[in-house]
Amino acid sequence: MKVKTTFLLALTLLTVSSVGILDGFAQYAAHTQFSLPEGAKARLGKGSVGEVTYSPDGLLLAVGSRAGIWLYDTKTYEEVAFFTGDMDWVYSVAFSPDGQMLASAGLNEDRGVLSFWNIATGRVTMTRTDYLRGVSSVSFGPDGSLFASGDYEGRVRLWDLKKSGNIKATVTGHIGGVSTVSLSPDGKTLASGSLNRRYGVLRLRDVATHSAKATVTGHIGGVISVAFSPDSSTLASAGGWLDDTVRLWDVATGAAKATVTGHIGGVNSVAFSPDGKTLASGGGDIDQTIRLWDVETGIVKATLIGHTGGVNSVVFSPDGSTLASAGGWLDDTVHLWDVATGALKATLAGHTEEVSCLSFSPNGSTLASGSSDQIIRLWDVATGRFKARLTGHTSWISSVAFSPDGKTLASGSGDRTIRVWDVATGAMKRTFAGHTSWISSVAFSPDRKTLASGSGDRTIRVWDVATGALKTTLTGHMGGVNSVAFSPDGKTLASGSRDQTLRLWDVGTWAVKATLTGHTGWVNSVAFSPDGSMLASGGNDRRVRVWDVATGAIKATWRKHGNDVSSVAFSSDSSMLASGSRDQTVLLWEIRTGALKTTLTGHTGRVNSVAFSPNSLTLASGSRDQTVLLWN
Repeated sequence: MKVKTTFLLALTLLTVSSVGILDGFAQYAAHTQFSLPEGAKARLGKGSVGEVTYSPDGLLLAVGSRAGIWLYDTKTYEEVAFFTGDMDWVYSVAFSPDGQMLASAGLNEDRGVLSFWNIATGRVTMTRTDYLRGVSSVSFGPDGSLFASGDYEGRVRLWDLKKSGNIKATVTGHIGGVSTVSLSPDGKTLASGSLNRRYGVLRLRDVATHSAKATVTGHIGGVISVAFSPDSSTLASAGGWLDDTVRLWDVATGAAKATVTGHIGGVNSVAFSPDGKTLASGGGDIDQTIRLWDVETGIVKATLIGHTGGVNSVVFSPDGSTLASAGGWLDDTVHLWDVATGALKATLAGHTEEVSCLSFSPNGSTLASGSSDQIIRLWDVATGRFKARLTGHTSWISSVAFSPDGKTLASGSGDRTIRVWDVATGAMKRTFAGHTSWISSVAFSPDRKTLASGSGDRTIRVWDVATGALKTTLTGHMGGVNSVAFSPDGKTLASGSRDQTLRLWDVGTWAVKATLTGHTGWVNSVAFSPDGSMLASGGNDRRVRVWDVATGAIKATWRKHGNDVSSVAFSSDSSMLASGSRDQTVLLWEIRTGALKTTLTGHTGRVNSVAFSPNSLTLASGSRDQTVLLWN
């Protein structure tokens, strides 16, 4: 994705200190405007969090996510910049000691990517993509000339950044991927941890000679995080998924100094305070806590509770007063804690997992998005701000739909249930159960009295919204039902199936009125035109088809997508059709002529859902890249 010219101009600064950078950022627009692709006007969601880190002066907090890298002002907690490049997922971020550069490590599709960013301009100064697998961790040496990276190929690379930017040495020997690397504050020691669950090994090497100082064992699973004490004498390590311990090691000898226990279900991250007296540890998905340990005694000083999933990353601010923590799977937040009191100072919300489905409220003011992290999020369309999260499903969210009056939201999930929510309060009003496989699609009738649901169990169930009673079950499809939609007059229900057909059902009798054939792959999405005369469908055969509802005849077939078509949507005046695809694009078609009007690019993952706002001035697209883009 190309960075917009206006963004780069806004960040062309005379100084490279964080104070100067923040002055430059202040003139820029809201966070939804950062680094947008051409034609997009806002971005909702920031991607699930990989790692957080402070700038050396403590004025910036960098958050590496699935979407890119967000920079926050640590005084206002507002987003001040967003860096996005050739990367699908940012696993690790690190500031250079002078604060002028940010390194990021991650994954682009199936290849690892290592990038170096100029903070003042937002430009990538160097990128390395010669990795067959992801780059897991990065660390700067104390003067910024030496840099270390670890990757899932089992290598640690040492880089000379000041002279040539080339690799000085490649260190091998780990059994399994390297999960974490760290250069000691004095620049003399390199620590690296392995992911191998049978051999939870830490390796310590002399930076000057690249020779092994110690190979440390003791964790019963992979070592997922390491951190040096400020005086470089002690190394802390976290055992990951299978080990509930945090261990302290003597750097000079590799001998065990202490083992602290208390977490349940693994430890994901560790960090020393700047004075070396406190160690922070982030727990796994079961524990979900952060513990602050007295390094000298091993006693827990405080337990911080607030995350709703594992804690992927913890880091102290340079002055030691604040601890930042990043939530993992099932938790889309970054928390900022007061170290002295343990109080939660701020929560940075809006980070997401893969966006699977979208729906605009009837008045166009709210957008609902469903995600693979089991959460439904409500967004303010005008400001792009996160409004609320609806939780209760126990599997991915496959479909969301507002009722015609906008007061109720229905959702379908991989947990085989449909849930109905009160939009004003976020409370769950009712749960519909009965399908024997995942729910693919939900749709309200125009009179809001009936809800239809399609499922992988090959059936469509029709529910009474007021009582939750099952009104009827429609059978006949020979494959899972991927999509359902009511006609605007409420007289017809359309369904699209993995059996490559569409069916039109009479709502009065629930008999099949017509079976539409022509697709040569799964039918993933169906949508009626607002005037009711047409039905659009998209399928795994990479085709978009438009059907005449009265006759069942195909009016048009379009094939411009390079991969499966996942979603289709009509504009409010029935003149345009949008289609989203696994090829990461959204196409806009003119119905009257069949012409492809424009191709919208900017997502870095498959497009799972598209939806027009009620006035058709905005098109929303939700993607595997964990963001929603709003297009003019």
